[in-house]
Amino acid sequence: MSLQIVSREAGVAMEKTAWRTALDPETTTIAATAGAARLLILCSRYSLPYRVLRCAAQDGTVVFTMGNDDSRSLRFSRYCRGFIETPHRISGKRCLQLADDINAAVARHGITMVLAAGHLAMRSLVQLQSHINVPCFPMPTPAQFDILNNKWSFSRHCLAQGVNCPESWLFSGIRELRRWLATGRLPLPLIAKPLDWDGGHGVRLLPAVGWEKALDKVEYAPIIVQRWIGGEDIGAAAWCREGNVESFLAHRYQGGVYDAFPDPAIRDSIERILKPLATNGVFNFDMRRDAQGQVHFLECNPRFFFKIALAMEAGLNFVQCGLGRPGAPALANPVTVRRPAASLLRAATAARLDRRDLAHWAHLWADPLPYLRETLRIDWDE
Repeated sequence: MSLQIVSREAGVAMEKTAWRTALDPETTTIAATAGAARLLILCSRYSLPYRVLRCAAQDGTVVFTMGNDDSRSLRFSRYCRGFIETPHRISGKRCLQLADDINAAVARHGITMVLAAGHLAMRSLVQLQSHINVPCFPMPTPAQFDILNNKWSFSRHCLAQGVNCPESWLFSGIRELRRWLATGRLPLPLIAKPLDWDGGHGVRLLPAVGWEKALDKVEYAPIIVQRWIGGEDIGAAAWCREGNVESFLAHRYQGGVYDAFPDPAIRDSIERILKPLATNGVFNFDMRRDAQGQVHFLECNPRFFFKIALAMEAGLNFVQCGLGRPGAPALANPVTVRRPAASLLRAATAARLDRRDLAHWAHLWADPLPYLRETLRIDWDE
């Protein structure tokens, strides 16, 4: 699929067209724009952008998507008005030709806001937003993105703000790390991670026994290692404006069951992290809660997150927050959303399917082809 590219001079001229004059160029929302919002989602990969697409289209917003061949299956969604394949790789780098592609799509389809879904797409758009002819979804600046996205700088920032995180060490490569482990200078077990990969890729447990074999699977540098924290995996998501948390929920996901719940202490910690940066956008945090109930912040995803559609079903649509239609500040009570296998397993016991189980099935079958393709692993990001 080809994409008509417009020059930067032509893009400047387009700002004077009727659809552009409906927008205040200084604003970061589209709530006051006449008519239905028309969004363009810049995508890297498939699974996360699809979930963002469903959140964006919840209220009838018109949504187009743009990406490379690894995002092409988004065209199967009935909520995608059109998929635009750009010949320029969405690699997380500052590519001005990609900005031209975006502006061409903005002009052709009357787009009123551009947002990014996926780690590389967000990194690219953060660097290109000053070159885009319409507002972008509120995002951190490039400097803020790098502080929060980099696991080492994030841990340093947390400690500076008095927020608890695991003891951490940074190594230039595997040889240096191996030397420290061989001489007993690090407390095992440990978790080894790349600095800025997403989706859990590259995360390795280095156990007290057999760490040498586990270390052989570490194929990246630099390496951050963190003290292992026993307990449960939890997370939290926040919509933030100028460092102030306006919408928030904490969550856990296990065995196909998504539990969303209020937690004022976690919310306060997140605001301590974000407020000094005076940043904007949606942020997701991975944490561990230990046996004593203490929460340890592990990393931050300064972008949309994989469970965002489940959060929408629980009652908070974080995409709509940036469109000028924020949800409640926080959940009033815990909410559970069950994936199909979990709800069927529950139905096989004495418990019955509840209203949210049925609503989740309705959500999936409202767009059946993507659901079936994901179930069959035709479209899935490993």
